[in-house]
Amino acid sequence: MWPSVSEYDNVMEYMPYSLKVDYLQGGHPFYKKSPCGIDDIVASSGGWCRAYKYEMDGKLYTIRCWYSNVNTNLIDDRFLDRFKYLDNYLKSVGLPYFTDLNFHKNGIEVKGELYPILVLNWVDGVSLKTYIETHKNAEEIEELSVNFAKMVADLHKFHISHGDLQHDNILVKQNGELCLIDYDSIYIPDFEGEKEIVHGLPTYQHKSRFTNEYLSEKSDYFSELVIYLTLQALKYDTSLYNRFTDDCLIFTQEDLQTGDTPIFDELRRFKNLKPMVDTLIIYKK
Repeated sequence: MWPSVSEYDNVMEYMPYSLKVDYLQGGHPFYKKSPCGIDDIVASSGGWCRAYKYEMDGKLYTIRCWYSNVNTNLIDDRFLDRFKYLDNYLKSVGLPYFTDLNFHKNGIEVKGELYPILVLNWVDGVSLKTYIETHKNAEEIEELSVNFAKMVADLHKFHISHGDLQHDNILVKQNGELCLIDYDSIYIPDFEGEKEIVHGLPTYQHKSRFTNEYLSEKSDYFSELVIYLTLQALKYDTSLYNRFTDDCLIFTQEDLQTGDTPIFDELRRFKNLKPMVDTLIIYKK
């Protein structure tokens, strides 16, 4: 059984010596003030991991810890070994969309047991969703769209799929450059034939993703189209975001399942978007 979120929080907050990685010794997690004025540890949780912001000698890291709602039959040594191959491959291709990562099999001690952690360089940026909320002019959205298209082309060139492209896993840096985070579902050529564990956020995925058994170089194709079409649409009409945004950008899971919802009528108003809209509707079947 994996530790719970509260158990990891307790270790990180009160027992930082439980980290068993030499270059993290003597560091500390970050804190922020809660609305009540209490210092809360800076951390976030996804479906698989608890991620902490951590400082050591002025350098910032993200420390990711797998927690107890994970199916322990899926997170085995074979899955964890992927991160060593991933680190080597990403360093060899040298793309700017990933942060350095280091996997430590016995990286943290919780209640007398050792557990793995993934240590990444901290990325100073905001989520794609946050960026769009604060940059609602056509020029900035167009620049974002161009940068996204370039990133997609580069990923294809080196046979990489992220596997969970969505608004929280794409960070926009202050200079407009993009960075991807959360690598649990990533595909690289070394992973051909490996089992798929994480299927991505439903509001960005084709329905077939949830019946796929193996990692695929093509797993991002649908989400790439969804995100690029969204950015192009917002370039023409930024009000779409306020009118249609939910827990995603402008498409909901229902939109992608039916292809016959108000957002599609809105997008067809723009002649330049119609080919992409039609492609998305055909593709989602």
